[in-house]
Amino acid sequence: MTNNIIVVDDHMLIANGICLLIESMNQFKVSFNLQNGKELMTVLKDKKNTPDLILLDINMPVMNGYETMEWLNTNHPEIPVMALSINNDDESVIRMLRLGVKGYLSKDCDADELETAMNSILKKGFYYSDLVNQKFMNNLNDGNKLNKHQLELKERELEFLQLACSDLTYAQIADKMCLSPKTVDHYREALFEKFEVKSRVGLVLFAIKHKLVQA
Repeated sequence: MTNNIIVVDDHMLIANGICLLIESMNQFKVSFNLQNGKELMTVLKDKKNTPDLILLDINMPVMNGYETMEWLNTNHPEIPVMALSINNDDESVIRMLRLGVKGYLSKDCDADELETAMNSILKKGFYYSDLVNQKFMNNLNDGNKLNKHQLELKERELEFLQLACSDLTYAQIADKMCLSPKTVDHYREALFEKFEVKSRVGLVLFAIKHKLVQA
């Protein structure tokens, strides 16, 4: 079975290379190579163009990756999307995950990882690479292993968690909560330990998975 892929990336040299790489994989076919979200909107007006997976860049003119995800959430929530970007900062990753991407890869990933990621999203519904630790992935695959204590949060912990799932820096979170940076660090480390994660991205993924924050 061949899976149809749409690549949305305005860096044509890179995008063409990605498309050639995907075409070399037997189970995938690139149906469209587009430069921004506006072009994707036009293509998806025809239902026969609906792909099995979209690979989406973030930094694009006209309609960027964030705007495109917002449109897809409203109009085509059934289509899985994987972000493929040069942006590796927490803010970009967190924002795209909150917008519903099923995976996030850096453009400097190797061919094997790209193929693995696409297969994982199509078969299991997600691929998070090294963004989260193995303990979190186990929780993601088997929510029944969570204990009640992990989901019981105090009001200020929930407030911190909601802000941590935004694009604010920790310093900005401290200012918004009228707390010292040291106190915010305490909240962060406490939730890292409680949720058994090791990074802010892992924290956000846990919160999204278990509906602990508002979208």
